[in-house]
Amino acid sequence: MAEDGYLVIHGHFYQPPRENPWLGIVEKEASAHPWHDWNRRITEECYAPNWWARVYGPKGELKEVLNNYAFMSFDFGPTLLNWLRRHAPRVYKAILLGDLQSRRRYGGHGAAIAHPYSHIILPLAHPEDRRLDIHWGILDFRLRFGRDPEGMWLPECAVDTDTLEDLVDEGISFVLLSPQQAKRTRRPEGYWQEVDGSRMDTFRPYKVKLPSGRELSVFFLHHGLSMGVSFGDLLRDGEKFLWAIREAMPQGGHPLVAIVSDGETFGHHKPFGEMALSYIFWTLQRKEGPKLTVFGEFLEKYPPEDEVELHERSSWSCAHGLGRWERDCGCSTGAHPEWNQKWRRPLREALNWLRENLRDLFATEGEKVFYDPQRARLEYMEVFVEPSRKEAFLKEHLKGSHPGKALGLLEMERESLLMFTSCAWFFDDPSGIETLLALKHAARAIDLARIYGGIDLERGFLERLREVKSNIPEKGTGKDLYLKEVIPHRVDVEKAAFHALMHPLLGEKRERLGAYRTSYPSEEERKLGKARLRIGEVVLEDERTLEKASFPFALLDFGDHNLLCSLGDVDLQGIKGAFEAGDLATASLLIRETQGKTFTLLSLLDEFKEKVLYGLLEEKWKGLYPFIEGHYMECLPLVQLTRSLGLKIPPDLSALSHCVLLGKAKKALEELSPELLEEVLREARVLGVEVDLSHLRGEMAERFNSYLEEMLDRKGDVDLKELKKAVEICKTLGVPLGKFQAYLFMLVKGQREALSQELRDLAQAFSIEV
Repeated sequence: MAEDGYLVIHGHFYQPPRENPWLGIVEKEASAHPWHDWNRRITEECYAPNWWARVYGPKGELKEVLNNYAFMSFDFGPTLLNWLRRHAPRVYKAILLGDLQSRRRYGGHGAAIAHPYSHIILPLAHPEDRRLDIHWGILDFRLRFGRDPEGMWLPECAVDTDTLEDLVDEGISFVLLSPQQAKRTRRPEGYWQEVDGSRMDTFRPYKVKLPSGRELSVFFLHHGLSMGVSFGDLLRDGEKFLWAIREAMPQGGHPLVAIVSDGETFGHHKPFGEMALSYIFWTLQRKEGPKLTVFGEFLEKYPPEDEVELHERSSWSCAHGLGRWERDCGCSTGAHPEWNQKWRRPLREALNWLRENLRDLFATEGEKVFYDPQRARLEYMEVFVEPSRKEAFLKEHLKGSHPGKALGLLEMERESLLMFTSCAWFFDDPSGIETLLALKHAARAIDLARIYGGIDLERGFLERLREVKSNIPEKGTGKDLYLKEVIPHRVDVEKAAFHALMHPLLGEKRERLGAYRTSYPSEEERKLGKARLRIGEVVLEDERTLEKASFPFALLDFGDHNLLCSLGDVDLQGIKGAFEAGDLATASLLIRETQGKTFTLLSLLDEFKEKVLYGLLEEKWKGLYPFIEGHYMECLPLVQLTRSLGLKIPPDLSALSHCVLLGKAKKALEELSPELLEEVLREARVLGVEVDLSHLRGEMAERFNSYLEEMLDRKGDVDLKELKKAVEICKTLGVPLGKFQAYLFMLVKGQREALSQELRDLAQAFSIEV
């Protein structure tokens, strides 16, 4: 073991863009239960915990809380960072702060490296798209991190010579690869030696000499340790992990051990994996051992001397080069060995056909609205990351008076990159969520081409998708998947306006719907018994294109789930007159016979439909509950006697008991009463009734998160009695309290002298030294 060795641990953090491309919101993903979607789930399990990564002492005391992003090397997909900025701003800021702090630690070199805008397989992309994806990724990085990137992550480590030349064009100094991607190496003035992964010296960087005469540095991951982190058990114990690192470090010189893994491994794939990282970072600051570094700092100290020649068109996750993203090469997850992946080639061919047509359209139509279409496209990412720059961007690039069309064409180009996201090909069948996401981006690009270019590419695309055949017979072809599982998510501006009008029923803010800002220049409401009529005008402004659409509307709610809405050419006065006269049939007929578009509850996206129906059912249940509770109380003495005799209560009464006890548990949460919740659980045990509190656990976790954010924002100036009650309820429901402990530690650490005695007691109760 060498004490003068170096260690860098790199996390590649990425999620496919999950937003509905038309609305710009992530729809509910049932597979992520109990979270709303996978972005939220992985944020709670990984991205956030790596900001407040805990380090425990031998007696279970909390010794430190570290921002792992300040110590490790990392890259984040730009689309993921965009989502985090909107939906987890504290985590987003912690990532940026981590890079800033790392620069002070690592001689001015930051922990973050760049990532192409879309996670596409760069060697398989059209040269124009490859260069655009790289350029946009660098622009995105520069705007977020406030500096130029030194290195760039290659999606799936997919590499070829043209990609490396493009990276050098953009000022990138290094990339990270797997040792299996090295073909041969040579020492200065030496001979070429063939290598394979097992014989590759990964403890030093190498240089690739390019045909242009320029060079690029390459770091190779340590295969054994990287695999042990990703697929083994190295993250179960920080001490054992550190021991494995020390054992791998060779003697003498200045060797570098580079451990590279998907960032989601640290907490999501491997629960509490972030704590193994924080333990290593904390320990190596206090004890002798490998020196923590990042690739840029190491490169400055020890520039490469040896040269490497790479396997052309290779990757780190396919033994057949790039086959996993273009053909049935044999690579799969292994979950369905009887399936094939012949669908991969026609999927790529269909998307390539679509992309060629979109490229031609942008060239033709772009000339009409931009002084220099290619330059406008290259610089568009500045506008997407910082919308406040839109006006200056248009002033510089717009030719003519059609900003909506100009921005719409650029959005079409952005969607055309997103539809090539690599995970669309990675898994076993085209019916998977990842492929469907890619097809949604394709459909959105097709819509934009129709709106701003006047051409319909959907028919030709569908013909080609017929060759994409699922392994699941009932799923059919790519065309079937597109029509059945993509088109239902399509939302044109009229349908978006209808969803906006449903805000009162959804209990949501009225001023925006995803990417749309909404306003109501005029609005009236009338009531008649259970029925309600809303009429007026709704205006939607698309923040992506700045285009506004205004619609007169009439929304007739008969009560319960029966509602009817019309947008556009609507006889508002006629409908209003019929309603006020009590003639609901005529009002309904006038809405149905409008020249505009008509919508019902069934027109809503599934998640919105669910919210409306659950809201209506909740109202019904509130009316029924007192009646059910009354009957339960009548039966309770007899039920208790039955149980005292060791007998089971009848199933019908057991179901009744479950309903009432669940209602009491909900009341306990509403009133923040741990005593009432304990009473409910005691009563359930006495009656022998299992009360399923899983959905209440999710509700309480969300509510508790709000308490924690307020606690940090107000620096502990919160109602501690209420906070303690929330903690007790969380304990009872099994809501994890690690985040609370970490937040409390950060709060205590920041103001030890000004702490109230009550807060000190609370900290000590959670093993925090004050």
